[in-house]
Amino acid sequence: MKEAVREAVQIQTDQLQDSLQRENDEFLRNIDENMKNVLKGLVKNQALVEAYEADKTILDTYVDSTILKRRREDDDQEGPSADARSSFNKLLDTPIDFSNFIMHRLN
Repeated sequence: MKEAVREAVQIQTDQLQDSLQRENDEFLRNIDENMKNVLKGLVKNQALVEAYEADKTILDTYVDSTILKRRREDDDQEGPSADARSSFNKLLDTPIDFSNFIMHRLN
């Protein structure tokens, strides 16, 4: 009888160990899968951050080059800058026939 009880206890113990081992294996698989998902999310997030930083650098460079280009175009349109003294000298050098202007205005 003792032998039969011992065998029954051993069978029950083996079944419990197998059941617990299956639960433990499933738990470890779930943890492994969750860790993989978290790591994939982190990698995607890091890739997005790096892409954003690259786009930001490109846009900053584009804005800077556009501003410089506009400044150059504005400088080209203005021509050489003249100071106030040279503008005044040009005005004084311009001949004005005031009497002729008045006569034409009165007609």
